[in-house]
Amino acid sequence: SKENADEVARHMVMAAKLILEDPELAHAHAVSAGRRAGRIAVVRETLAITAYSIGDFALALRELRTYRRISGRDDQLPMMVDCERGLGRPEKALELGRSVPRAGLPVDVQVELAIAMSGARLASSCRA
Repeated sequence: SKENADEVARHMVMAAKLILEDPELAHAHAVSAGRRAGRIAVVRETLAITAYSIGDFALALRELRTYRRISGRDDQLPMMVDCERGLGRPEKALELGRSVPRAGLPVDVQVELAIAMSGARLASSCRA
């Protein structure tokens, strides 16, 4: 409905405005938007980003997987890799990072993925 769309939009705007100054409140807005419009890719992406910003890597990864399924996009793969590393699974992070041909990704995503993969490699070598 129009009312629901307007309410979701308000929560999304607040999440974007607050993400740097108050990540917890931004996340609360993203959760509210998710309850109202969970089938919308950008809502799931926003929920993932706010979860990541507060260190909830499990929720962020779950939401990023859902975003990826809904949107068919791999643009958040670097954050997914970093979530796996944040959950203490660097080997799984590396496997995930290798699961998509890098040449098919936009250059900025390739750069972010290289950085995330480097962090996962470092975490993997520290565990050995």
